[in-house]
Amino acid sequence: MSFYVPVELRQQLETADGLFHPRQDRWLEHFRWDETGIHLLGLTPTGRATIVALNMNNEVVVTARQRWVSVGWHPPDEST
Repeated sequence: MSFYVPVELRQQLETADGLFHPRQDRWLEHFRWDETGIHLLGLTPTGRATIVALNMNNEVVVTARQRWVSVGWHPPDEST
């Protein structure tokens, strides 16, 4: 069985060692929030591939994050 893989995702996966695994990888090594706290940025090939593969900055999520930021619920504290 074959399925369509978007070009952007294919390019990201070619340079990554795989997608982010929350039990094996450290969040802060692969991701950070932009200065507004609304868009997630990938710091590594793995982080960037994960953002594209899971569509983590899609329009619905970004709109929700904008609202969360406006009431102080987002971004999460990354100091831990």
